[in-house]
Amino acid sequence: MFKEEKCLPLATVVSPVEIEATEVHCNIPKGRWRDNLCDCFGYCCRPVCLNTWFCSPCLLAQVMSRVGLNAVGEQTTPKLAQNTSRHVVFVLAVIYTFLTVIDHSFPKVETCVTLFDDDAFDDNMRGTASCSSTFENGSVAFLYSALKFLVGLYVLIIIFRTRNFIRKKSEIAGSDCEDCCCAYWCSCCVIGQMARHTAQYDTQSDECCSFNGLCNQSPPQVATVHATNVVV
Repeated sequence: MFKEEKCLPLATVVSPVEIEATEVHCNIPKGRWRDNLCDCFGYCCRPVCLNTWFCSPCLLAQVMSRVGLNAVGEQTTPKLAQNTSRHVVFVLAVIYTFLTVIDHSFPKVETCVTLFDDDAFDDNMRGTASCSSTFENGSVAFLYSALKFLVGLYVLIIIFRTRNFIRKKSEIAGSDCEDCCCAYWCSCCVIGQMARHTAQYDTQSDECCSFNGLCNQSPPQVATVHATNVVV
């Protein structure tokens, strides 16, 4: 059956032969996810649940710090990983603020398209129109759309990389395609599942604003061992 390891150390071999073992993953199940993708209301009214639904990018940044990833989803040292959540949240906050300023600062024009005319099968739907507003300035419209696309792509990439990293570390069956599809279509659920998988919320307290989403904000303990022969 599936087993849980009390601690899963991350080991980095540094020349000449140096091992840094960091016990940051405790009680993480191996071979399966701790719970299902749709168990998003677990630990209701606690920070992990509230962040899942109302501030999922912040929770994603905390998970990335928790498992030792940098702002682009690549594995890094525990010390540098503590800054990941700040970097991700800062970048997203700056971009979203800039988009909001653009949205409210430049004039727009509203265009409407009739969806149903004389061929409508329901009289109540005849003449129904769909209206949308676009920027009058084409360059502003392009910049706004490009920024929205790039920030969406960035979030998609770091969700994919974080899930892929956690899944492989936990030896969970799956594929890169599955990780990508889950990140694209079920981003909030995926982020919540990763957060619940990498922390034991039955025994650990969580916080909304700590760097890793947990109450214990002390840096991970790093033990350095020098050896002449190491077999991995």
